[in-house]
Amino acid sequence: MYKKEDKERFADILRRKNFNVSKACQAVGISRSTFYEWMQEEDFAALIEELKEEDIDDAEETLRMLRKGVPKRDEDGNITGWIVAPQLTATIFYLKTQGKSRGYVESTELDVTTKKVDGPSWFEEVLEREGEPKKNGLLE
Repeated sequence: MYKKEDKERFADILRRKNFNVSKACQAVGISRSTFYEWMQEEDFAALIEELKEEDIDDAEETLRMLRKGVPKRDEDGNITGWIVAPQLTATIFYLKTQGKSRGYVESTELDVTTKKVDGPSWFEEVLEREGEPKKNGLLE
């Protein structure tokens, strides 16, 4: 039987293994099925969910840093260069996901045209071959 401390230790290792269940299980010597059994326990599942939320917070912080960059400042606080320059792709990603209400969305324009064909449609021809009833060239 595993203790609460064992599960907490596993959760920490799972976080350090970037939530790779296989690698975390190998590191502590348990099977994946044991992990999934633990996930049925409310307290353990809540702990794992909280760690995943913290990981998302870290990713958002990294995205902000990449989007804004890390400026190099002189003694007066003026920007003189970059320790980490702002990344255009991070800015584009941010605007596409968070700036939709301001029009930052990818759109696809569709030009749909229809053309009336004289005679029966291919669909009507198939129905006629199969013996389906039709009326005045249209389906009943």
